[in-house]
Amino acid sequence: MAKRKISGIINATEHPMNLETPWNQKQPDGTYHAYDGDDVEAFLKKELSNRTPTEELVSGETKPPTSGTVFDAMVGTVTDVDVQDSEDGTQYVMTVKQKDNQGGESSKEVRFSKYTDDDKVVLYIDLTDSGGAGLPSQQYLALGSGFVVKYSVGVGTAGGGTVDGYSDLKARVIVKRGSTVISEFQDAEFVGVTAGQAYTFDASPYLKDATAYTVQVEAQATYQGGTLMKTATAKVTMVAMELETSYSAGNGLADGGYKNDVNIPFTAKGTSGEKNIYYRINGGQAFTLGLSAGSGVQQKNVTIPLAQMQEGTNVVEAYAQHENSGVVSRVHYITLLKAGGGVTAYAGLMFSHRAAGFQRDWKHPVLEAEQFTAWNFTYAGYDRDVYTARVKVTDRGSVVKEDLLQRGETGSYGRTNVNVEPLDYRVSCGDAVLEVQVNTTSHPDIEATLAPDAVCTFDAFGR
Repeated sequence: MAKRKISGIINATEHPMNLETPWNQKQPDGTYHAYDGDDVEAFLKKELSNRTPTEELVSGETKPPTSGTVFDAMVGTVTDVDVQDSEDGTQYVMTVKQKDNQGGESSKEVRFSKYTDDDKVVLYIDLTDSGGAGLPSQQYLALGSGFVVKYSVGVGTAGGGTVDGYSDLKARVIVKRGSTVISEFQDAEFVGVTAGQAYTFDASPYLKDATAYTVQVEAQATYQGGTLMKTATAKVTMVAMELETSYSAGNGLADGGYKNDVNIPFTAKGTSGEKNIYYRINGGQAFTLGLSAGSGVQQKNVTIPLAQMQEGTNVVEAYAQHENSGVVSRVHYITLLKAGGGVTAYAGLMFSHRAAGFQRDWKHPVLEAEQFTAWNFTYAGYDRDVYTARVKVTDRGSVVKEDLLQRGETGSYGRTNVNVEPLDYRVSCGDAVLEVQVNTTSHPDIEATLAPDAVCTFDAFGR
């Protein structure tokens, strides 16, 4: 096979290609050699693909050519390629010689500007969470929890420089369930936006199922007669993890407390994947009860051995966790009464709430509530001397609820908090007293931009 030298050098500083090379084997001196039959066209396409040509040029012009122009110049049997600087030094001039169908040779000239990618004018989208922090490539959230993003749009250079002369800057937001745009956004239109201004989008109402969603921000702008486009995405997988129980705070009181092991029935349901129930007794070591990986409903009993209970009041805490995502169910706080000669009175308490896990102090529980969202706890009472016990709920010494409960009966107390100040309650039956504090997390206010003639109604306590 005859060796064929192809003359010309493409600037090796920016583009380390010396066209004296075999395409598939780099030589020790950094060069390559070409031979008859080598795919010169494919090699040059690859080597020039990182440039951004726009149109074909004639001598003296300074804009880069389209990729199609370059590819057209490569079609046929290439006999010579020469790359030199242009007269004014602002371009690379590539001359391609090739055989024509008449047996002769023809040549084509293609020019490339020497601009770098940093000078390229681009659209940018800054997409963050509601607090302005960067978003992970993928995140998991409990089904029913909120997901709010902020975004801003602008035009600049890839290197971070400012750009003038653009117009018609606009954006739209769509939500996808899997790869399908959900119905509410199938006709979403682009609307004008102000460069650099932050906009808030609450995706929460649209994330209704335990599956993967994408919040996609798309932007457009007009620049020098062309259209700039950009897309940014935030991906989130909503995970369902539920744990419920039919157990009652009044269970076991008819006979003065438990005298055998206790079974607490739980119903678990969650997104497919590894799942477990975690529980502990009186703040001790956590135990694990495995669940199947399927997404169906599962029935499980948490067994509390009598030997692990103390006479009088005992506390069981339990929650289920979806291991792949770390999403947990509501956490249950349940008191049990173990029978004993020293038990004269007992106040029982039971609640479930959204929390990260077990109580910090199991003897002084905190019920985590959310502003404008109802919460409650149930209670029961036992008085050794009478069958009907008087149970009181007090708030800083004031009685807010009082019930006469027969053994096994329960009462409840709850409210919806407008303010976020901590609340302290006492549940008492005779000289037996339980404490429960309610900690209220503030709910973010709803933000909206409204037309001057917009009509609004509010039902969140006038807010």
